[in-house]
Amino acid sequence: MRTPRVYFSFRSPYSWLALQRLRPDVEDDGLEYIPYWEPGDEIRARLQERGGGIHYAPMSKAKHLYILGDARRLARAAGLDITWPVDRDPCWDLPHLLWLHQAVAGCDPWPLYRALVAERWQNGGDISSEDSIRRVLERERLEGVDQLIEAASRDELVQHAADLMYDAWMDDIFGIPYFRAGFDRFWGYDRLDGFLDRIGRRGEGGSTPDGTDTCLRGAGDMPGSRILGDLDADSAGACG
Repeated sequence: MRTPRVYFSFRSPYSWLALQRLRPDVEDDGLEYIPYWEPGDEIRARLQERGGGIHYAPMSKAKHLYILGDARRLARAAGLDITWPVDRDPCWDLPHLLWLHQAVAGCDPWPLYRALVAERWQNGGDISSEDSIRRVLERERLEGVDQLIEAASRDELVQHAADLMYDAWMDDIFGIPYFRAGFDRFWGYDRLDGFLDRIGRRGEGGSTPDGTDTCLRGAGDMPGSRILGDLDADSAGACG
């Protein structure tokens, strides 16, 4: 039996709400966290070279408008404020590659995660560009920002992301958040309780969510969960 997996994305409000309940930054919770997003041209080309693709269908205007209200309703029920971000044609490679670098380098990726999701979903800010991410991380007084952003462009990390996306393609991952436990699959925020039941953790989820050292460091950082590193499609409760 493989470690239960949680596919998440900075893009999805339902992913943000799910991880608020799972709270992976609190302790080693025995789950594997895998980033999944719609990649830019370079990662997409490497994915296609391997014969892979993206299980993703663009969202209709009607579905998008529904999600605006649905995510706000769910956030309020969890005691959270949500500010819908206004970003136009963002490229999602950078924030996910930054998280992935922290994970594979043995650093704690959750300070970065917390800073970026707070900026996106509670401040309504852009987290898709280098300048905007740099401002957020420096404002949070996280050290090692320059080295981290440089590391995200390294060829081996880009290739690793493409390989993980190929694994997600072969594993039929098509939406976020997506949970897997053995052969059982759970798609969407509204399936989180079923996933927690499956792994025997129902009721544990909270409602609040080196010369060239490239680890971010912040005061009071807590140990991260088991992590590795993967893609995207939509529906209410599981938007890409």
